[in-house]
Amino acid sequence: MEVIDRHKKRKSFIKNSLGVADAYKYYTKTRPSTPEFYIDDKTYRKFIRRVNYLLGEAIMNEGRVMLPANMGSISLLRNENKPVIEDGKVIYKAPVNWIRTIKLWESDPEAKDNKILVKFEPGDVYFFKYHKPHFKFSNISSLNFRPLRKLKLRLRDKIRNKEIKRYYKYGE
Repeated sequence: MEVIDRHKKRKSFIKNSLGVADAYKYYTKTRPSTPEFYIDDKTYRKFIRRVNYLLGEAIMNEGRVMLPANMGSISLLRNENKPVIEDGKVIYKAPVNWIRTIKLWESDPEAKDNKILVKFEPGDVYFFKYHKPHFKFSNISSLNFRPLRKLKLRLRDKIRNKEIKRYYKYGE
């Protein structure tokens, strides 16, 4: 099993989605031909980054953001993560703590061979959820929300600093 270096640039695994470059191509084809609507690629990307940053801040500060044109909403949810005993077996559905797991694998090669994973301690888990609209859109199954790693890291820092003000319990 190959351990990926955490400090190298990551490759995107999403192959069936359109990105910022595709959006800019579409914008250049469909915009009016007058000069006031011209935006170069660099400015367009800055604009997209700023909008994404502000969207992330709004989600973390308000707990829920309604998207325009009845496209649904994005919420910040909290779920209490603790072990449960079912049929005499302990079931613990916590995310894997990859930093501790890699340290364990470096110090104990046998743990790496047996693929032993270290999970996070019991506690609250925060995550983003996209609520799709309840009426018919064409290609509604292709609508999704996958937050960037930067947004997840900002959420982690806000949780550690106890700056999260509003959230919804999972299942509400």
